Amino acid sequence: MGTQEQTAKQIWDYLTSKGWTKEAVSAILGNMQSESGIIADRWESDIVGNMYGGYGLVQWTPATKYIDWAVGNGLDYRNVISQCKRIEWEVANGQQFYHPSMTFKQFTQSTQSPETLADIFIRYYERPANPNQPVRQTQARYWYNKFKNSSTEGKTPQEIHDEAIASSSIKISNGVQAKIEIFKEQPTGNITAGGWMGPGYNYGFVLVLDHNTGKELDRRMSPGIVRDDVNAHLGLPNGLKYGIQGVFPKAQFKGKVIDVVFRRTNDKSGNTAGGYQDFRFNEFYLTI
Repeated sequence: MGTQEQTAKQIWDYLTSKGWTKEAVSAILGNMQSESGIIADRWESDIVGNMYGGYGLVQWTPATKYIDWAVGNGLDYRNVISQCKRIEWEVANGQQFYHPSMTFKQFTQSTQSPETLADIFIRYYERPANPNQPVRQTQARYWYNKFKNSSTEGKTPQEIHDEAIASSSIKISNGVQAKIEIFKEQPTGNITAGGWMGPGYNYGFVLVLDHNTGKELDRRMSPGIVRDDVNAHLGLPNGLKYGIQGVFPKAQFKGKVIDVVFRRTNDKSGNTAGGYQDFRFNEFYLTI
């Protein structure tokens, strides 16, 4: 999990890269701050697993409204970008935002002030019992001033993709942590995916999946990579090899959309016998 500012920047970069105005993104961030503290894996009243309450950055209620959608689309529901994709879906399908004279798409393109748009968002998207919450407008202005000179304008799609990966959050499950740090096409004709994952298990693998079907297309055993910065983060001794990387020939994926899984396992072939842990990073994908 990143800091609030790191998560806010991740949302800012993603939505502005999709054509949202700075004012609109600031407005939604101001509301997210009040709804969830800009924490993606946030349950209403911190009652974890309460599917009847709110969940996520904008506190979808009931939680199943969003979680069922994310799972049905093969997304990690706890992920920041997965939740941004849900909001994009709502924009495209006219869901959740109900204004008498403005569509959700028009909201994303508006250059009205962050304060005005934050007020619109609470009244016509969040719709709480008391919509008179000017603190959200103040928060929207804060995020606007913080990021207004930090845009994706002039950057290539690859640069935006790389920055989103670099600022992505650490994933945690069953006592294991993982962070993707690179997933890109190389001038050599290969695709490189890597980062780190640990602790536990004897072998590290990177698997490439078809983004649309989830079918495995290739896998590579990671070489042993010492990452003492990761060891320090995990509270472990220096010298342990929890860096993970796979290099794949690009040509085999022609015409496909791909994402990756990091796996640590006790099975030398990369299967799951003897215990394993997977992390899929399907919020990031490449179209080959």
